[in-house]
Amino acid sequence: STQSRSSAASDVYKRQYAEGWRIEQVERKIPAEDPLALTIGSLKLSSKIDRIDRRGGIIRVIDYKAQGGDVKTPAKTHFGPASSGWIKEASVMVAGKKGPSEKSWKELQLPLYRRIAEVLYPDQEVRTAYFILAADPSESRVEEFELTDEQMTSADGCARAVAELVENEVFWPPRHHSGTWDDPFEAFFINGNPEKCFSAETIARLKGRKGDVAS
Repeated sequence: STQSRSSAASDVYKRQYAEGWRIEQVERKIPAEDPLALTIGSLKLSSKIDRIDRRGGIIRVIDYKAQGGDVKTPAKTHFGPASSGWIKEASVMVAGKKGPSEKSWKELQLPLYRRIAEVLYPDQEVRTAYFILAADPSESRVEEFELTDEQMTSADGCARAVAELVENEVFWPPRHHSGTWDDPFEAFFINGNPEKCFSAETIARLKGRKGDVAS
């Protein structure tokens, strides 16, 4: 319920306060036209950060996540299997119990938040985290997302690749569904095949001004 989640959030905040964290800013908005806006390629991003905490010289950017069922940590939401990477720049190496393994970026929110915060707070150590408001109040917590320099470099490269595709209006080929559940978009396509549902002219337009960018 909303009341139990509010109570759990209060308990989490009290623990964070006891650990020395203090709220620096809430709902910090940066419009795209702001000089501080993050620029990726030719794209300027607007952003709204839920909360920014400080502990001494450490800045922590927090995104609130109300979740039902199993808790999804930042690692679960940001990293997917290598096979799901639809561009080569999405590849990223992630440490595991059996050593590093190849994964793919499926979300870039927290790495981008970190880059934004590094502009807002130069020369400060910047961390990122989820404030998880779980269905089970005992699971509510702040879950930090630890990223290596190599992973941040990988995230930067992936973001630039996506920005280049958008800049050049490249929206083809479509990403094929590879999940374990039914594809919710299958009903819109003949036998689930997008290639049979668009004219050659439409596909050419979706390939953008530089169709070879997607190759």
